[in-house]
Amino acid sequence: MKNRSYLLVFGIVLLAAGLRAQESSTYCNNRFGFCVSYPAALKLSDDGPANGDGIILEAGQGMEVAISGSFNVMGWTPERIFEFALEDLSTDLGAELEPIEPRIDEDGFETRFTDGRTYQYARMWSLGDTYLVITVTGPEAEREQIEVLKDKLIPTFGS
Repeated sequence: MKNRSYLLVFGIVLLAAGLRAQESSTYCNNRFGFCVSYPAALKLSDDGPANGDGIILEAGQGMEVAISGSFNVMGWTPERIFEFALEDLSTDLGAELEPIEPRIDEDGFETRFTDGRTYQYARMWSLGDTYLVITVTGPEAEREQIEVLKDKLIPTFGS
């Protein structure tokens, strides 16, 4: 009987830990009409944009998540926004980057970038006159964790 009690308590502890690990928070940006659900363990960075375009979340191990919206005032296609993102990241890292597995269509793009030291996952959704960009950036050594984390960032539109 005592063993059953220990097993029951152990099972409850595991269940509680599993539920806690699945807790999420949500960031909504009414200006651009989207919300993004993300793991509650991520912490809001002090370095977020002051203009209300989005947020930056710290994920540990040198990883960060950037969530931002923008007005498409230039009427750029997803392909042009992708090219701009590549140019911008190349400038930030001081390196020529090659995108990994880029997928670009009329709804947006999804790709990964690396310079051998830094790895970034990037996803953009075209929303007509606005767009949403989510990036997960960190050390190349955290590539697998970045790929796991990006799947936990769930956008919804029309907020």
